[in-house]
Amino acid sequence: MKRVRYIFAAGVVSAAMAMSIPVYADRSGKVELPQDNTDYYMTVDSGGVGVDIYPETSDKSEKLNDKTVEDGTVLHIEGETEKNGESWGYTEYNGTHGYVPLDELRPSKEDEIAAEKNTTETEKDSTAVEKDSLAAEKDSTASEKDSTVKRKDNTTNTTDGENTAESEKSGESPGTEDQSVVKMSPVPTETEESVKPKPVNGTATASFKEEEPWYQNPFLWIGCAAILAVIGILVYHFNKIK
Repeated sequence: MKRVRYIFAAGVVSAAMAMSIPVYADRSGKVELPQDNTDYYMTVDSGGVGVDIYPETSDKSEKLNDKTVEDGTVLHIEGETEKNGESWGYTEYNGTHGYVPLDELRPSKEDEIAAEKNTTETEKDSTAVEKDSLAAEKDSTASEKDSTVKRKDNTTNTTDGENTAESEKSGESPGTEDQSVVKMSPVPTETEESVKPKPVNGTATASFKEEEPWYQNPFLWIGCAAILAVIGILVYHFNKIK
């Protein structure tokens, strides 16, 4: 029996802890889920003060709205939570889910609900139009890029065609602009070879008909050397006879 009591006590404590810990939704960050799901409309009626939207059923939590929700604003209440004797309504405002105190709201009139639904539909339509316009802009940007690439390709092809046509007119085949032109020198004929100067004593002369200076004649120097030798011999014999 003691074990049964301990197990029962542990279950009660666990249930109490689970009830004390708030459950959070994942639609707008860390927002507590409502106890009951509902579907009705309420209009803000706070006497000109306005209301704020909170992530939890407590006005001490951080506000989710930048500006106070003014009186006359119709809110779609998607859930309710009773806590500490206060009633909180779970709603969506400007794309943010949170809680508003139901004491500051009143039931909406039919015309207010109709206007709110029309506004919601208009916002949805405008959002869809914006998405479509963004998609159209992306498509147009992609088309412009494709057309730019095509223009560049056409320009390149036109330039290549013009270069090819100019090369054909000038008698050159395409792709030979950078090749060096090798010029062949004419083969000398026999007459030209006979006219070219031939080397004489290891020195090339321009022509045999050109006259050399007298002191460059080897035969002159040989004759002078022979005369000096004869004179020397005669002088030697003359001195010997004396």
